[in-house]
Amino acid sequence: MIENMYVKLPDQLEPFKTPFDEDGRVSVPCKFIYMTNRYNERYSGLLPMDFNMGWELMDYFPMGYTQLWMIEKLYSLHPKVEESTHIEKRNHNVKYPLERNQWVNRLYLVFREPVGKYPHNDIIAAKLSEADAIKRAKSYTTRYNRRSVVGLLIGDMAWH
Repeated sequence: MIENMYVKLPDQLEPFKTPFDEDGRVSVPCKFIYMTNRYNERYSGLLPMDFNMGWELMDYFPMGYTQLWMIEKLYSLHPKVEESTHIEKRNHNVKYPLERNQWVNRLYLVFREPVGKYPHNDIIAAKLSEADAIKRAKSYTTRYNRRSVVGLLIGDMAWH
């Protein structure tokens, strides 16, 4: 696990797990926080679905030019092969299919596992269906031999 990448919060699921740790469909509904435009401390560990700290999160995620996204974790993929011959692009140029005010509860995001604080562009796809998002995650994981997560955006908060 990358140092300073994950923030531990009160009332998180125990033992501590990142969104990338378990392969397959989630067995217990959970969510996590992702901070856009951040290098360090951009993910929380897994949280129960009823987790809600509101603005108290400022004590754990300093404000800045960023968005605080609450993501319901749906599916995670782990590579099956030891090595990849493909070199990953730094940025995947994600195309968002809706206007931002329509994203919550409609947008499925695919995250790549961070390899360090750079690059911080962890989102590799935004889809309107879970099946399409899982298909993209499988393709990414197979091609680049890196773990990925599919989640539904359930909260989008300006964090400046």
